[in-house]
Amino acid sequence: HTHTHTHMSPSLWNKHDTILFIVAHPDDESMFFFPTLQNLIRTNDAKNVHILCLSNGNYDNLGGVRSKEMLSACQIIGLETCNVQVLDDDRIQDGPHVVWDDGVVSGVIGEYLVQRVCGKGCSGCVRIITFDEYGVSGHPNHCDTSRGVGRFLYDVRIGNVDLRLKKLEVRSYRLRSVPVWRKYCVLLDLMYEGLRWLISVCFLFILGGSRMDLKGRDRYFFTFHPKLTWMAMAAHHSQFVWYRRLSVLFSTYTYINSLDEMKQTHINRSCISAKKQT
Repeated sequence: HTHTHTHMSPSLWNKHDTILFIVAHPDDESMFFFPTLQNLIRTNDAKNVHILCLSNGNYDNLGGVRSKEMLSACQIIGLETCNVQVLDDDRIQDGPHVVWDDGVVSGVIGEYLVQRVCGKGCSGCVRIITFDEYGVSGHPNHCDTSRGVGRFLYDVRIGNVDLRLKKLEVRSYRLRSVPVWRKYCVLLDLMYEGLRWLISVCFLFILGGSRMDLKGRDRYFFTFHPKLTWMAMAAHHSQFVWYRRLSVLFSTYTYINSLDEMKQTHINRSCISAKKQT
């Protein structure tokens, strides 16, 4: 049984919106974003939920294998495989010492949306869901993914994108990274997030909502279906080693995702990075 708790205005997430998860490697979707995926597949039309994986995880020369594993995992989760794309681009290869250019990442995001969303005649709102600047585990590719999404939002804002993308309203939400003491103790994390939410509501009530923009910033997704998470991760046979098995059981990301909207300050950082590269 899966359910969602949110303090975000329901009108901001229309079931007809296009949802695009942008991850760095095959298995990120199952290991980190499972609660959000499960909830959005259930509440939105599954055909509107997409995943763009920026690399095929070829660090150990298993890129072809890992690409197929991801498609199998996404089928278990409930995604349509035609909405899943795993890239093998020489410019953005898997590796802890490889730096991904945010302009390249922005470009491939734009290409995906033009081909898979605009190509179907879709308009309206696109919700991009990705990592925050720490990338959950601190992996450089995760961090570069977040930075690339920020660059894409900046490019959209200044009009440096395909004309067809200008018809879309694009917003992005980041999976909040948590410290280790919360990452592997879901009860502590639930208590922390519950207290954080309560304090936010109290401030909003006391200030009358006039001086704090709390509403619409955060969203929480819960799922209590570890068996399905296990099945999805097990589809990544080449990666399902003992410590990842333990992670599925104990990681807070198996049960809860906390998302915050990418704010102007995050986009501005990508703006500064873009200017340095030009």
